[in-house]
Amino acid sequence: VDEQDGSAEWEQVERAIDILAAAAQAGHGEEMRVLATELRSHLLALQPADQLRSQRLDRAEREADECRSELGAAEGRLEEVTDEISRLRSERSITSSNLELVWSELQKVQAGHQALLQELE
Repeated sequence: VDEQDGSAEWEQVERAIDILAAAAQAGHGEEMRVLATELRSHLLALQPADQLRSQRLDRAEREADECRSELGAAEGRLEEVTDEISRLRSERSITSSNLELVWSELQKVQAGHQALLQELE
């Protein structure tokens, strides 16, 4: 059901209510019965469209809740991954520093070894 159709139906209901009120003030009983029947018809025609809009709104709200939940989970996972990256970077930095120390010690040992070999010659 098109939203504009529902809007037009509501406008017809409002017009029927206005005319019904005017007929009541003027004391036109038969016109009031005809207008009341027309008003009932318009209201009954609007009911399925309003139910459909309500169902669509409920579904959209559920989908929005699901999206918010998924977003929250994704944000949590992003934080975990970011923390893991930070931890790995820190480990890499420590490992790199340790490697530099080992390399420096190795060079000292090699230099000492070279010096010892030269003394032996």
